[in-house]
Amino acid sequence: MHYEITKILSANSANPDDVVVLLTAPTATAAFNIGGTTLHQAFSLPQSLTLPYIYLRDDTINKLRSKLQNLSILIIDEISMVGQRSLLYISERLRQIKQSGNALFGNISVIAVGDFYQLPPVKQKSLYDLRPGNSFPLWSSNFSLVELKQVMRQKDDSVFANLLNRLRVKRKSQHLSLQDEAILKSCEHHTIPLKRFTFLEPIKRLIHTTTK
Repeated sequence: MHYEITKILSANSANPDDVVVLLTAPTATAAFNIGGTTLHQAFSLPQSLTLPYIYLRDDTINKLRSKLQNLSILIIDEISMVGQRSLLYISERLRQIKQSGNALFGNISVIAVGDFYQLPPVKQKSLYDLRPGNSFPLWSSNFSLVELKQVMRQKDDSVFANLLNRLRVKRKSQHLSLQDEAILKSCEHHTIPLKRFTFLEPIKRLIHTTTK
């Protein structure tokens, strides 16, 4: 999608090196996997997205403006990891870059890709969280949903595809069925000694406890 859109829009640009489509993701790993850049790097976002919105200095915004002056479409992958405050900052930054007044996202088209059953944002409210107190309803008010229902990666293995979908919607309190557990165990090829496992924990205290 990124390649085709870029090819079409670049044909109408005076400079073939102009950034007309920007491919981004919320984390470095996600950005690397798609050959894009992180949202923080693309828009010079601060680590702490404090409110009210902090405008960039003239010299910094002018550099971004020079780079993104012909930007038409922003693509955000792994949208589930983008929080409400991040989306607000992206919109405000694009307004500042494009000098578009009150136009959301600087009148740039935004294509968000992802699955909200996957990882949520860190220390922010999810875009779909509409409970009272969420004051940035940019997502629900301005985006239209297009749901892709056909599985392509596992299209030739319906048993495994159905298993993955059951795992996708399973709650923490629910146990795997014996059938699903058997399918997963059948994928094991060898046993790895416990000391060779890599443990990932959300906080350092748990890592120290686990390694002990």
